[in-house]
Formats: sequence, C-alpha cells, structure tokens
Amino acid sequence: MTPDDSSQIALPYTLVARADAFRRAHFGTIPGALSVDDVQEIAEILTQAFGTVGIEATIVGGSALTLQVPTLEPSNDVDIVLEERTGRAPSPERVTSVMHALGFAK
Repeated sequence: MTPDDSSQIALPYTLVARADAFRRAHFGTIPGALSVDDVQEIAEILTQAFGTVGIEATIVGGSALTLQVPTLEPSNDVDIVLEERTGRAPSPERVTSVMHALGFAK
C-alpha cells in the first residue's frame, strides 16, 4: 500500500460504521451544532481511524476543552493535530484518504 493511494486505505468495519452513523445522525443539521457527546464521538472516531494507519491524532483547542470540562459550551468544530510516527506531518493525500475511508469529504 502506498501512503497516497486512497483506494487502499482499509479501516475496521466497526469504525467505518460508527462514522456512518455519526454522519447520518447529523445530516442536514445546522453546521456547528455539536453537543458535548458529538465532540466526544467524532474525536474518538478520528483518533482511532488515524491511529489505525500510524498517524497520531491529538484533539486541541475548544474541542479539547469541551472534552475536559463538559460543562462549558461545546465547541463548534473539532480541531485536530496530526503527526506521523516519524514526527512529520502526514501528506494531505494520506489525510484525505483516511477521511474518505470514513465517508467524510471536504
């Protein structure tokens, strides 16, 4: 498998199904209308998916605060820092491949 070949990214079925359920539950909702549970769910999906292909994912910013202090108003997005095990940033193509494997698109 080459890192930039999106057709070769294989994620566990249960993780892809979880992402699909998240997308279906939020289809047509107002952008930015995430609950604390939503932030938790998408953070878990993303960190597991990227971890599966050797990319460390760290939730940062307002999303991280939401996860640490659930009584705060939830973040409107999920900020994530991605890093290869080599310490370098993953290629945009590799990130896109993982997101597409989860069923997410720009």
